[in-house]
Amino acid sequence: MNSSSPHHNITHGWVPPNSGRGTFDILSSCLLTIFLCCWTSVCVNIPATTESKLERFLDKAKLAAVGILGPDFLCIIAIGQYESAKRSLNDFHKAGFEKWTIRQAFFADMGGFLLTTPDEEEPQPLNGELLLALIRKGYVSYPEFDEAAIDDKNKFDGLARLITVVQALIFATTSFGRLAAHLAITTLELTTLAFIFAMLATSFFWRDKPQDVTRGVVLESQCTLRKITIEVH
Repeated sequence: MNSSSPHHNITHGWVPPNSGRGTFDILSSCLLTIFLCCWTSVCVNIPATTESKLERFLDKAKLAAVGILGPDFLCIIAIGQYESAKRSLNDFHKAGFEKWTIRQAFFADMGGFLLTTPDEEEPQPLNGELLLALIRKGYVSYPEFDEAAIDDKNKFDGLARLITVVQALIFATTSFGRLAAHLAITTLELTTLAFIFAMLATSFFWRDKPQDVTRGVVLESQCTLRKITIEVH
């Protein structure tokens, strides 16, 4: 077989940018898109009151790292939290609290409500299930905390999300355009496309979850935590 056949004219190794599609161009575009997809789609739970800004940043960085190592893992976490919030929504509605929303359910499950008792100095985080149990037994009142108040605490970075969406659209359009023109794309570019689809799925299930909330809402109870723990559980 003739080794000079055009099918064998494949360039291996580092390709300079002046050749049209350089190695650095591909690497930088893919890595930037992957980082933006993982970082902006992450919605961490509310940190403990004792955590510093650095610790909160590290919490988000760890969850973003999970997304980089396996975007499907992050999507599975989002699906699980979404299902939990849906159960909370249904339970509250069945209990007669029709104004309870999916956004409030997410806020509760991410540690948005804190319980203070006479025998404990540190507030204890509540999820939606525990909050409903305490309300039913009269240990706390139904929190008059609507979505407007949640949005006030929400630190959603719209600019970062906009940059991510634009970058993802440009990348996806370019990649699919090359495929339509029967031009080759690299394995890394295919991987990046998978990250984009995973980001879209994760963002869908976390669309109602508040982002980067740093402080919860304190609910007071006159009963001791020991008594509450015995009777609720």
